[in-house]
Amino acid sequence: PAADFTIEASFVIRSVYESGAVRQIAAKWDGGELSPGWAFGVTGRQSKRKPQTLVMQLIGLDHAGRPIHERIFSDQTIQLDKPYMASAAVALATAEKPGEVRFYLKDVSNDDEPLLIAHAPHRVARGIANTLPLTIGGQSGKVDSRFDGLIDDVRISQGALGVEQILFTAESGNQRTMGYWRFEPVPDVFADASGHGRSIRPLLKRPADETAAADPEHQAWIDFCHILLNSNEFLYTE
Repeated sequence: PAADFTIEASFVIRSVYESGAVRQIAAKWDGGELSPGWAFGVTGRQSKRKPQTLVMQLIGLDHAGRPIHERIFSDQTIQLDKPYMASAAVALATAEKPGEVRFYLKDVSNDDEPLLIAHAPHRVARGIANTLPLTIGGQSGKVDSRFDGLIDDVRISQGALGVEQILFTAESGNQRTMGYWRFEPVPDVFADASGHGRSIRPLLKRPADETAAADPEHQAWIDFCHILLNSNEFLYTE
């Protein structure tokens, strides 16, 4: 999108960076300080603003046409190993008012937890579009932004969606949906459920500084153990 948009995802994050670096949930950016684009993720432990919180980075132009890089924080704390649904609805600045990012966050492990909503202003007015691919779980060409955990139900939409339109409230797509990836085996794990044909192209090999691909059976056992350890009353003392 070249204008207002909304990015949504369900996720469980297992770790954050010890530095202030961001583990990206989704991004359309190459990481350049003034390269146009955007990125949505979770901050590291040494973040100057707040550790382990949602952040939207917008890189574009202000009203005067000057390059600008805005880091917009939700200040909503993300706990490790806990499932969330998160959305960031981005409205760009206009001549009449500043831009705004509305963050929606729901802890889906507890039905009694409310949907949290945060509003944060910014000055980016235009110029965020680029020709890079949308990347899920990282940034184009970078290895120091990789997400550590599980990501599901990623949707990108035109316009800054309201609370009644986000996935937490309305699970199906709508006319504003540009891409929707549910990672279901039918028709295909990488298929675009929006009907626009924007299927995922999986990364075929890991960067040189990463280890060889993990054994799928070993990874399945790790996931199984995580489920057991987080099960109700699995661990207790008398």
